[in-house]
Amino acid sequence: MKRKFCLMTYGSLRSAGIFLFVLMTLSAFASVNAQASPLVNMVKQKYGNMTAASAKFSLDIFWSVREKTESMKGTIAFAPDGKFRIELPSAIYVSDGKKLWQYNRSAKQVIIERADAIDRNSFPSAIIAGCFAYSFSEKAQSDGISELVADMTEKNSTYSGISIFVDSKTATLKKIVTTDRSGNTSTYLLKSFAVGSKAKLPSFTFEIPKGTDVIDKTE
Repeated sequence: MKRKFCLMTYGSLRSAGIFLFVLMTLSAFASVNAQASPLVNMVKQKYGNMTAASAKFSLDIFWSVREKTESMKGTIAFAPDGKFRIELPSAIYVSDGKKLWQYNRSAKQVIIERADAIDRNSFPSAIIAGCFAYSFSEKAQSDGISELVADMTEKNSTYSGISIFVDSKTATLKKIVTTDRSGNTSTYLLKSFAVGSKAKLPSFTFEIPKGTDVIDKTE
């Protein structure tokens, strides 16, 4: 039985937040809706069929119980066939579709697994086809930025709110804000976001640094 790939499994809540970023970015944009605003449809047309993407981002997570904000920066890139690379201050996760490398920077340890042992439905490229879509309405404009708000009544979701902020003229994605049912709010600011042929795709294999403790589960 294939194991569900979840970065949370490896003790990294921050990394799980990166997959949330991918999920929200991709699942938000489905087919064009005649009843939606022109801007919403423009966004859907621009991002709805992406098969590859790259981005630099900053992420702030406000934890409602602790009333504290956790901040981080990172990069993400993905391509078809289960290929992706996520780089964080604490870890690097890379898959070439055949192998999965999980590198812990502070521990100087890398775990290598066969990608076919992982449920590919949880890979970034597979999320494109598998995730559901919300309907979005245009809420407000300020300084050339429009907020698109998801209709959360359409589906039973773990989130109580999703807002996407885009350039009002070019429909370029600028920010994503999600709030879960516990009141925790994640704000993703995109420093750069490119899709398709414009995406800056890195290597989808991992070069193991000297002195790294290697746990190879593929042998």
